[in-house]
Formats: sequence, structure tokens, C-alpha cells
Amino acid sequence: MTERTDTMTSNRRGGLLLAALFAATLALGAAHHAHTAGIPNPTDPAATVAAAKIAAGRGAVHISGTLDRTAVMQGSDGLVRMELLIEGRATGDVAAQRIPTDLVVVLDRSGSMTGRKIADARAAIHHLISRLGPDDRFALIPFSNGAATAIPLSHATPAATANWTRIVDSIEAGGGTNMATGLRLGLRTIETERAISRAPRVILISDGLAAETHAELRTEATRAARGEFTLSAVGVGADFDETLMSMLADAGTGNYFYLEDSRHLADIFAAEFETARETVASGLSVTLAPADGIEVVEAAGYPLTRSGRDATFHPGALFSNQKRRIWVTFRVPTDRPVERELGEVRVAYRMGAERLQLHLADFPKIACVVDERDFYAGLDEDAWSRSVVVEGYNQLRESVASHVKSGRQEEAKREIADFQTRYRALNAVVAAPAVAASIGAADALEAEVDDAFTGPDQAKKQNSLGKTLHSKGVAERRVGSRK
Repeated sequence: MTERTDTMTSNRRGGLLLAALFAATLALGAAHHAHTAGIPNPTDPAATVAAAKIAAGRGAVHISGTLDRTAVMQGSDGLVRMELLIEGRATGDVAAQRIPTDLVVVLDRSGSMTGRKIADARAAIHHLISRLGPDDRFALIPFSNGAATAIPLSHATPAATANWTRIVDSIEAGGGTNMATGLRLGLRTIETERAISRAPRVILISDGLAAETHAELRTEATRAARGEFTLSAVGVGADFDETLMSMLADAGTGNYFYLEDSRHLADIFAAEFETARETVASGLSVTLAPADGIEVVEAAGYPLTRSGRDATFHPGALFSNQKRRIWVTFRVPTDRPVERELGEVRVAYRMGAERLQLHLADFPKIACVVDERDFYAGLDEDAWSRSVVVEGYNQLRESVASHVKSGRQEEAKREIADFQTRYRALNAVVAAPAVAASIGAADALEAEVDDAFTGPDQAKKQNSLGKTLHSKGVAERRVGSRK
């Protein structure tokens, strides 16, 4: 899928860092390196790697899971990562089908949107309307101190779209940012007029700080997950709350976007619209069911709902030929050298009116070992390299973003140093080019942090860098999450 965040944030220093990561990604395709530093290969390394990957499929949805290792050292942190791949394999009628879409735009028209932002928003909505077909439905809900439906959810006929153009042009900025009023009305529009044969999606756009609490707004956003439709969130400019907007997108199983420049709103609308039209499965729900003693730590930053040891997250919808890669992290006890079952993964989804489910089970046992040779024999170098480049590095970005935004320079630099120390030690044996490139990219990240705390406009630079790193970290931990 095409990743759009970097072109939208237009940050030169961030672009240099992205180039380093791109080089790291390309390096993943390089030849598989033998173990060095005196650590011998396992008797049958091919069998170890093959056993660490299992797959299942039904209809248009296929899933697979690949472990980055099948052994942990006694006394270590016991972390094991699994790359969960969820694919939308459109075949036959599904491949040719263009699903009618219900698209609801919830637009912040508060006073801070005055000028260029509201003009760009109007232009983007005009562009979106021009792409709608007569089977698609559209609604527009502006909000400020309150919210009202400017365009009720209705079919995009020529007569309707001509009238919509006049309505959009009449929208002016002014007032406060009572986001909950607009969000509630947008979600209720889908809930009350939902049709199984259609792909519903709500897009929330804001440039400011909401009047309501995070908890109140998150509760509203979870209605999208419960209703098995999608809520995406777009933060515009320098003043919005990126933690809130990304949280709402997660709770609503949609995408989060950060735009420094509101001129790119049309690109986001186009991507969200095309994604909705090509949906092959909706309401994706992933349940991680670990075996006794195993803990689910996280899943690429998605919010986890826990029930006993089980943990569930909701990555949203799946469109034709989409490949979503999500790193799931487990913790295995390392108090004594034994083998343990890992557990299973269940993926549920909806195709039309039918609710289906796939299972991944029979993963290899995870051994707690005392000999380094046994540990390295159980390491899948390719999978481990991807886990560092994708999950490890982007976790670092999100953590550094939080420190920078709060003015904690030394804490941010300490996180970077810890990342480099941890992975440099392992990579001294594995010698993975992609991991070495990520370690090098962390040097550039540290330089960005230092620059944000140097010279004039430090608060502005810290805010911009924090938003950029947070956006990239969220998006790039979830490879394939966007069109």
C-alpha cells in the first residue's frame, strides 16, 4: 500500500530519517547471513524457520503468523514477537465488485479553522464529491460550539451533488471545538441508516483541542468498533492533540493522519473513499489466546481489551489485495529452562451478513534455554530483522515523540541510546544489514531531538517533531494499514 504520511508532513529532516529506514527495508531482501562470532548454526535451520510460520484461510481472507524466535535465554525479558499477516485475497466476483459507500465527513469549523484551513477543507470536500458514484451516499456534519447536519446521508445523484456544492461553499469558520457533538451526530448517522450491502466510513477532521475529555471522546469512538464500521481521524496544523486523534482512530478501527498542510486533505479523502469501496471484509477482530504462563504484551500499539489472559484488538476493515502486517509481542517466563506452548490466534470478520472466523494454532513451543547456541539456533534472522525495523524502531519513535513533546530531551536521548545498545549487542552476532541501518537511523533521530532543543522557536520545533514522530510511529508499526 502507498504510505501517504511522509508527503503530507513535509518535514525535511524527517525525510532524511525516512530514507535511512527505506534503505533498511530494502536490506531485508538481502541474502540470509550465517551466524558468526563462534555460534554454530542449528543442525537443520530450514526446519526451525518453517516450523515458526503457520497459516489459515477462508474465502477472501487469509492469515499467517511468523515468530521471530523459538527460544529465549533464561533470565532475559522473555519477549517473543509474532508477525501477523492478514490478507484480503479478492477472487472471482469479489475482485470486480465496487461496494457502494456511505461516507460521513465530520468537519471542525471552529474559529481556528478560519482562512486557509477552511478553504482547503471546502476544496477537498468538493473533490471528494466529484468522485462519488450514484450508488454512493454522502453526509456532511460541521461542528463548532454545537453540530448540525449540513448534508443528510443521501445518494450522490447529479441534482444532489449540485446542491451540495452550494452548501459546502456556505460553510464558514467560527466558535469553539465541541468535538463530541459532531462525533456523536456522525456516528449516529451511520448507526441509524446502516445497510449491510454498503461500506460505511466516518472521517473526523479537526485542527484544535477538544472541549471534552479523552475518556468521553474515546467512549463515543468505540461505537464504530461495536457497529463494525470505520472511524478515521485527521489532525491538521500545529495545535491539535495528536494523542487524542490517534486514540480516536484506534478506538474507531480506522486510520490516523497528521497534516502540517491542509492542502493535502483531498489526498486523504481520496484514499479513504477508495479503501471503503474495495472492502472485502469488515469488523476485523483479533483475539490472542496465550497458553498458561504466557502474557500478551501488546499488538503494534492497538488498544487491547482483556478477558482473563486473552487480549482482543480491532484493526478495522480489509480491502481487496490488502496485506496488513501487525507485530504481536508475547512474554514467556524465563525462570527455568523448559518448553512452553505459545497459544493461538483467532481472527473474526464479516463478509456481507455472514460472520466468519479463522484460527492459527500449533505454533512451535518456545524453549527457555541456557546456552547461547540454542538461542541463536531458534532465531529467525529475517523475521527478527523485520521486527526491529518495523516494530522496535517505530516504538522508539512514539516514545521519543512523547518525551520531546513534554520537553524531556535527556529522557528522549536515553531511549535512543537504550535502543541502540540492545539491538547492537544482538546484531553483533546476527549481522543483519537492516538492523544495522536502523541503529544508524537512530543517530539521525538523536540529531533531530538535539535540534528541537536548540536555538529559537524551540517550543514550535518540539511540537512539530513530536507530532511527526508520533504520526510516523503509529502508521509504520502497522504496515499495510492504509491504501
